[in-house]
Amino acid sequence: MGFDVTVITDNMPAYTMKERKVDVFTSATDVITMDGYVVNKVGTFQIALAASYWGIPYFATGTPNAAHPLIDSVKIEQRDAALVMDSLGTKTTMNGVNGYYPAFDITPPKLCDGIVTDKGIFAPMNLKAYFDNDKINRVSDNDMMTLCP
Repeated sequence: MGFDVTVITDNMPAYTMKERKVDVFTSATDVITMDGYVVNKVGTFQIALAASYWGIPYFATGTPNAAHPLIDSVKIEQRDAALVMDSLGTKTTMNGVNGYYPAFDITPPKLCDGIVTDKGIFAPMNLKAYFDNDKINRVSDNDMMTLCP
């Protein structure tokens, strides 16, 4: 499709953003709350933090979820902690070591420059407009040029 694509591991985003001069960070979402929080696979928040630090815009993609008016309505799934202490059937930790495995993390709206939806791009703090056909208040093309020169 004409995009420059490079594969990295999940520990490399912050360094790569600086060294490779990344233009924009995007992610899919599992839930977008109506108060603008992005719930996605663990790691999205830390990449959004790195993007913010380096001045790289972050756009989440998905549909705001009216069933989640506030972030407090989202329960983060906790997976079996033993899964982080094993690799392909081989235990990787000593006896007595505990594991912790939240399946998702939460990115606050202040780290997200826009929510890309099927109806356009919306400011995270204005997601009610997504459901209001008369008053769509999207990020303007001029704002997009400022965010993504």
